[in-house]
Amino acid sequence: MLFKVEGVKKLKRQAQDVFLTTVTVQTLNSWNLPVIKSATISPNIILISYDTLVYHDRNEIEVTAPMLLFQKPQSDDADEYPVLFVANDRSLPKYCEERLLEYESFNRLIDQSKNLSSNSTKLMVYHSFKEILNRHLKISINRDQWSKLVTDLIDYIQTLLTSYPFLNYLPIKERKQFRKRSIADTSIAWEFYLVYFLEEWMIRLGPSQVPDLRKPFNYEGWTGDFFDRDNPFWQSYITSNGKFLFNEADRESIYRIWREWMRRA
Repeated sequence: MLFKVEGVKKLKRQAQDVFLTTVTVQTLNSWNLPVIKSATISPNIILISYDTLVYHDRNEIEVTAPMLLFQKPQSDDADEYPVLFVANDRSLPKYCEERLLEYESFNRLIDQSKNLSSNSTKLMVYHSFKEILNRHLKISINRDQWSKLVTDLIDYIQTLLTSYPFLNYLPIKERKQFRKRSIADTSIAWEFYLVYFLEEWMIRLGPSQVPDLRKPFNYEGWTGDFFDRDNPFWQSYITSNGKFLFNEADRESIYRIWREWMRRA
């Protein structure tokens, strides 16, 4: 399906083609675009995913297979909304982000501030959560599978929260006590849990079992939980002020070690 839109502006984005326009609800309805299976209603902006950018000039684009990421707003025909056209391979992270943040048990663990306070009951700042999705959702699956992917991911997270209470809400005192002995609730650990799910899901395009986080890890004569702060494995990643520092290569290397340990019988 070829779809042409006039009056668009190409946004300045590195390594991706994103186009912005503004239309009325009446025009949006006249486009009669399919919607990815989701009950989410677009609150302030309309997101449209497309497969291929066939043509564009200063104020016009032609794309293939456009599809609404979320349901259209229930507004008057004359109401106007900004519309973003985003390539298919860049749309999945945003789709997953919105769906996951609708899941209350997970949403309550995400802090909207820039830095996580030591007195916070949250586990991860929004920016870290978003970066994890952008880094790892560069996968190629049909858009008709997106809803199933997120539904299975939500089920997986629910099982994690149920199986491991330290990943769920804890009062401040209990959260502080846990953080003194473990980093299993930090953003790097959550990145591992999410990547583990994605790798397993891509193999079977279906539900993934949660990793056994209580499985003893052995390192240089030490035995305990992998994410324990006492684990000597982490010593080379601790800075002089006692904080952990990981670059991208470190994350990938550590994840592979953790994943193989989880998979080992």
